[in-house]
Amino acid sequence: MASTTTQPASVFNGSVPPSKNISSILPPFFFAALFFLCGADLVFTTRIRGFNFRWGQLLLLGVAVFSVFQLFRQNGPSRERRYLLKKTGLAWTPFALVYVLAACLSSHPALGLLKLGWAAFNLGGAALLLLGWPWPSTVQKGFRWGILSLAAWVLVQSLCLFVLSGFFQVTGNLALSSSYLLHAHPFGLDIPLGIGQLGDRPYGVPLYRPCAFYYEPNYLSGALALSLPLLILLEKGTRWYSGWVPGLVIAAVFLTSSRGGILGCAFVLAVLGTASLLGPLREKRALLLKTILFAGMVLGLFLTSAQERFFLGYLAGPYGPSTIQQHILTPHTSEGDRLLGLLKGFQSILAHPWLGQGYQPLAADSGMAPGALNTWIEIGLESGFLGLAGFLLGVLCTLGASLPRRMDKGTWVILATAGIVLFGINYNLSSNFPRLDYWLLFFLTINLAVYPNPSEKALDHA
Repeated sequence: MASTTTQPASVFNGSVPPSKNISSILPPFFFAALFFLCGADLVFTTRIRGFNFRWGQLLLLGVAVFSVFQLFRQNGPSRERRYLLKKTGLAWTPFALVYVLAACLSSHPALGLLKLGWAAFNLGGAALLLLGWPWPSTVQKGFRWGILSLAAWVLVQSLCLFVLSGFFQVTGNLALSSSYLLHAHPFGLDIPLGIGQLGDRPYGVPLYRPCAFYYEPNYLSGALALSLPLLILLEKGTRWYSGWVPGLVIAAVFLTSSRGGILGCAFVLAVLGTASLLGPLREKRALLLKTILFAGMVLGLFLTSAQERFFLGYLAGPYGPSTIQQHILTPHTSEGDRLLGLLKGFQSILAHPWLGQGYQPLAADSGMAPGALNTWIEIGLESGFLGLAGFLLGVLCTLGASLPRRMDKGTWVILATAGIVLFGINYNLSSNFPRLDYWLLFFLTINLAVYPNPSEKALDHA
């Protein structure tokens, strides 16, 4: 029998030894880097013949392989995770079969099958990481850091663009849509700041919309808005500074000036705020108030800059709700093109209702850009109503097999809110159903439901 005598831990200035501190920080830092790199559409990628290979996908591949080996260990937790992943795989089989059939019958079968393989890698890797990894608290902490790093990077970009614009200049056309590679040149130093999208030029003043390393602000703000309810679920709310992380996320979404992200954050705050007043989230009421307070304080600091006041004023006025109403019926505007694309896409689906027309590459495009600005239309165009049904079946069966039968009402409200943001807002305002960061956050939602208070010690031998 093992001895029950324990040796006192060595102390360094009254704390845990430095080596133990480092060993406890490195795993979450790894998952933070993984999430950050998996969302980086540009810069941290290798582009081959028009296709982007994210460096984060290499990290995801290594984690997925390790998770597979862990799942074959013969004990209770491993069997439960194997069962969960088996159910997830079966849930997506109908969609995969429909998509394969649609691709094989299309005019570009190889590209269709390639896109399905891309989706299978991203979805499968995210499931293996979030549902198969034996130490969930490490993943949850790492993803929280990764989301925070994205928001912080937007704040740094905004600081350099608007507050310290006298020291920092924008140079370098990325030659991808209207995105620019932002560089800073203070004191003769060349510091890359990430990606920015050139918006309008009111009164001849260029407005750059910071978006970290994403293609465009819409994708980044969609991911941040989706993460907002998950961060609120992770926050304990017991300390005075609780809420600063989701507060920074809200501020970052506003600074991207993406209307879709702002809508997502507003929806989250409205639903969770109502739930906190009516009862299910009463314990989150103070946290939500502090979150809004922190977001307001950060935006208030930026308003000390005249250029930032001009930027946010333009966002609230000429770029605000009244303009959206005018543009919704105007061609060659963001809103007008989305509505026109929705109508044309739906008509095209009706022309090929059962299996769609498979993936159709865009003219003069060497990559795999979607043919619609709406993810639901994209799926319908490529696999018809059968594909849409299979996709919905995959989502619902994954949730049915994964989510605990008994969840408190507060957790249920938060997770349902995240689902509406993803499938109701993001999917209607963006495209690319294989998108990796969305799938990582989707399975993080399930991870938080399955492991609401994970203990690393309890799972060390899983």
